[in-house]
Amino acid sequence: MQRRTEKTPPQNRFNESNGKFRQIIDLYNSVKPLPRGYAVQYNDHWCATTTSAAGIKAGCSDLVGREYSREELIAWAKKKGIAWTVYGFVHSAYVEKA
Repeated sequence: MQRRTEKTPPQNRFNESNGKFRQIIDLYNSVKPLPRGYAVQYNDHWCATTTSAAGIKAGCSDLVGREYSREELIAWAKKKGIAWTVYGFVHSAYVEKA
């Protein structure tokens, strides 16, 4: 596998200082019904929201989940048989059996 060495230019990064993180939250909030009925606010933590928004954008929310809470996203993954590591999700099909 080839390692990516180029860096994303600052103007293309999604962060709070340039306001682009709002696009992630807006995308997440645009899909109804919202998980647990909560619309993510711009002052909320948005790490799990980013994972969910990526799934929405890619059209695979059924594989990634839709949740704004990290703990709830992990619980959702466990129910689906998807392992969680400190690096994120690892689908059970890719986990070596001992």
